[in-house]
Amino acid sequence: MSTIMSHLSGAEEEVSEHASVVHSRRPSAVPSRAGSARSVAASKASHQLEEEAPPVIIPQKVYLSPMDTYESAPIGKAFSEAGFDVAGTYSTTIPSWAKDGFMTRKAIQLQQKKKENKCKISFDKLVEEAEANAQEYMLEADIIVFLLPDNEALVRGALDAMRLAEEFESKTFIAVTTPLTWAKTDVHKVAKEFQLPPPMTAKSLPSQETVSADPTNPTAISEEQPVEEELAPEPVPVLSDRDEPRRNSSPRWRRCLEAERIILRARKTHRMQTYVVCPGVFYGNGETDAGFNGLFRVAWEGAEAGLPLFGPGTNYVPTIHVDDMAQYVVCLAQTRPPDPYILACDQPPSQLRDLTRGVGRAFGNEALRELDMEEIIATENIGQLLVDLPFRPSACLAPHLRNPLGMQGCADSLRQAFTETRNLTPVRVLLFGAPGSGKSYYAEKLAYRYSLPVINAKKLVTEILPAQSQEYQDEVAAAAEALKLENPEGLEPVYSGGPRIPDEYMVQLARFALDTPNCQNQGFIFNGFPCSHEVAKVLFSEMAPQTPEEAEEYQRKVEEYNALMEKMKKKGKKKGKEPDPEPVPDPPRLLLKQYVPNVVIRLEVTSEEANKRVYAVDPDERENSKLSDVAFETRWQKWVENDGGDMLKFFENPTFTTVEEEKVPIPTFTLEAEENINSNIMKVLDAFTEHIGPAKNFFGLREETVEIIPTEEELAEQESLRVLEEQRVQRAIVRAQHVTRLKDMQKLEAKRKLDHEVSSRARPVVRALLAKMMPQITDGLMAICKHRPEDPIEYLSEYLREAAYKEVPLMTYVRPKTFRYWELPGYTPGDPPPAEIPPEFGGPIAPIEE
Repeated sequence: MSTIMSHLSGAEEEVSEHASVVHSRRPSAVPSRAGSARSVAASKASHQLEEEAPPVIIPQKVYLSPMDTYESAPIGKAFSEAGFDVAGTYSTTIPSWAKDGFMTRKAIQLQQKKKENKCKISFDKLVEEAEANAQEYMLEADIIVFLLPDNEALVRGALDAMRLAEEFESKTFIAVTTPLTWAKTDVHKVAKEFQLPPPMTAKSLPSQETVSADPTNPTAISEEQPVEEELAPEPVPVLSDRDEPRRNSSPRWRRCLEAERIILRARKTHRMQTYVVCPGVFYGNGETDAGFNGLFRVAWEGAEAGLPLFGPGTNYVPTIHVDDMAQYVVCLAQTRPPDPYILACDQPPSQLRDLTRGVGRAFGNEALRELDMEEIIATENIGQLLVDLPFRPSACLAPHLRNPLGMQGCADSLRQAFTETRNLTPVRVLLFGAPGSGKSYYAEKLAYRYSLPVINAKKLVTEILPAQSQEYQDEVAAAAEALKLENPEGLEPVYSGGPRIPDEYMVQLARFALDTPNCQNQGFIFNGFPCSHEVAKVLFSEMAPQTPEEAEEYQRKVEEYNALMEKMKKKGKKKGKEPDPEPVPDPPRLLLKQYVPNVVIRLEVTSEEANKRVYAVDPDERENSKLSDVAFETRWQKWVENDGGDMLKFFENPTFTTVEEEKVPIPTFTLEAEENINSNIMKVLDAFTEHIGPAKNFFGLREETVEIIPTEEELAEQESLRVLEEQRVQRAIVRAQHVTRLKDMQKLEAKRKLDHEVSSRARPVVRALLAKMMPQITDGLMAICKHRPEDPIEYLSEYLREAAYKEVPLMTYVRPKTFRYWELPGYTPGDPPPAEIPPEFGGPIAPIEE
């Protein structure tokens, strides 16, 4: 059970006010009897005052456990907004709407009492006492709400405590369960009611021959062209609250199903006001992992293969906004209908395919990809999306729903809540600067760090333009050819080796790129485009709506200005005599929030450093490109003429907008030339990151080791260090070889000395063996060759033994051949040999002197 805590700081001033509140569900005043007329008159006067005084409304108390989860927090907030006194258990911090609940007041009174008695008590001790009194707080409440999944034992204990409490019949017990207790229910066998779904066109139905949205992915399903005629829908069996006794659940939720039935039986057996609310799959408020969070995440990431579809997608998934579920619970507590089982879901039921397509449509990606069984098994937290439960909401309740159109009707607001709750707002960066300032390099590094796409002129022409229709491509090619004919001397291409395309078409291509799901959801990094104030104004803003009179007046002023300029041109203006007429100011423009960057970064560099960087490029690559000598000099002169800050002033003072709250300057950052030249690349990237902010995605910033190009002095120093290191290694190798040879020589010398010592010690023994043993052994072998015995080894041993008895060359005592001292009379095994041998056994034998 989660810890019951209370925020005590700053609340002690309200102790007296809270302590004076006395709770009573049915307050009544009982007059005291008086024996005198005076007391009767006083009582009548008091009754008259009570009738004239306004009634005091004491809110009902609600106990919610827990009250800080995704499912329960909206319930507590809805009760609080409806005027109930809400308290309960929580695990982290108490919600703001529950800080003034009756449990909080009791904790404040407890602390005040301890202070008055000058008793020191820690906050942890207060928490322990609050936990010990949790059952008391629960029984004090008029309405008790529990989340049933994974709290079955806790709910049973609460029911047992309510049976023993006084006036339990006046209390209301509500349990919020899960639709998975219906997971194994056969709709066609259980359902007894049918209803017609809303009319469906061929556009919303899956086709057997569906064209793939991605040629590289045959399983991606694209949206088909709509057909005008409506298809006649077939009746769909629906499940109502009357089908509750015939439902069936999976083994995982069998305990939850049994707890529901215990709660429903308590209504009959103990006359308790108990209710079970079965909601659909929750959505909204940022989504939950057990619901549609995974689907929303894939849609936000912009999966090229399409959104995952678990199976054919024809199953009906009951859904309900988590705030609407809270309204169901509050309405149930207020009305107390006779039906104990409540189905809370959107109407009409929707298929999983339609729900998935609706989420994808909100994020700009409607392609679907049907998963096979192995992929479905490997996906986590999709149990609620696989059910086929066409619920019909209970008719006994009519709550005020905040999302009556269902999940598909509020997809855009769900997308906004999802991105705001999880801090997934797009990161939009504009990077521009002088030629050779490193725009492309830093753009690629920032794109890798933030996992964002880079948009430049080359990408617009080589990737975005070919993705458009052939008619549009032909139109752009014709405009480029016309621009080339108007300027026969040639214009600067949009990128190295590319064509020159009019600015209005480049703006259109840029908007095509910005409208892709990846850029809209996650963000982008502009690299060197737009390159002028006018192009930026057209790209990031649009004309404000004008009345016909305003448009006509503006057109008249423009025509007058053009006529005056043409007249002055024909007459020939004298220098310094007549000033030029003031141009007509542009009409008001509105800022396009989905395109405007969050941060603008400008890179500065000196001309010497820029030329140095350009000449470091391979000459073959520089030829016929924007890095050639002529092209680079032209670009540099154009940058100097525009003062390099044309666009920066545009972003710092967006005065063209007519919306007051949008006139906030866009954050800008300038990397000065000295920092750009001398600073470490990682430090520059860290400075950019500090101004851009943290990565707003699911995995944070990606770090990368940056390759730093060393200077000539650093190269020379590295070369000298390399030579010194090679010399050190060579000396170490020579020294190791010398030590190895020395050890080998020492081993050879030790072996030679050992061999000499062994041979010198063995020389007398060898001589003795050759003189004493070899003649007998030789004679024995010759005897074996002569007699050829069956056992030559036994024969040789007997021969040598007899020769030894005859000559006795080195033996002190000679014993008979057949004597065995252990055969002597009275000898016990283990005794030492006898000192003398009896005569009958060949003794005594006197020693023979050498």
